[in-house]
Amino acid sequence: MLLEKTCPICGKMFMVPFRRKDTAKYCSPSCRQEGLKAADNIVCTTCKKPFHLKKYQMERYHRTMGFFCCRECARLAKVDFMKGEGNHQYGLRGARNASFKGEEIPNKNNCIVDIMVYVPQHPRADKNGRVTKHRLIVEQNASLFGLDFFDFVNGLFVLKDGYIVHHKDGNHDNNDVENLEVLTRGEHTSIHNKLNPMDRDKTTGRFKKK
Repeated sequence: MLLEKTCPICGKMFMVPFRRKDTAKYCSPSCRQEGLKAADNIVCTTCKKPFHLKKYQMERYHRTMGFFCCRECARLAKVDFMKGEGNHQYGLRGARNASFKGEEIPNKNNCIVDIMVYVPQHPRADKNGRVTKHRLIVEQNASLFGLDFFDFVNGLFVLKDGYIVHHKDGNHDNNDVENLEVLTRGEHTSIHNKLNPMDRDKTTGRFKKK
């Protein structure tokens, strides 16, 4: 004898032997698996999706930034929490910040390595508060190069826009003031083109790839 029952998960009608009238609850293994899942008892702090946490998990999570349904939601919450004053290093600059790499660090630009010096008060410092060492040396010895190349900003001689520092011997490790000179970008490009000539196609006039 068969008995008709309704699946509590999908609502589908299914037939079971009478002897299983009290034990058969689901129409399929997939619905049974779904039915065994615990009820949602918490909401994700990031995406607001309901999900289930066991008691020991709830106790472990209570010391964190919230409850999260997945790693991605936890990551996004951490990113948001670490912004501004939530970051334990907020407001710490220079050597006071744990991520500070030192007063002088190497920086590779194409095949050339320059030394970057931490000078956050410099008007032309990059986003990390650094300026190339050879530029600083020229600015600190502005009188040797001619003050027309410089602006005077906040008590500092600053190389004007359009001028760059050239290493006469081509060695960027040699930052001796006598090895440095101030050139326009055009002059600098011209020197390097002569040192490293590139062949042009006679028909198109374009540089040939090496």
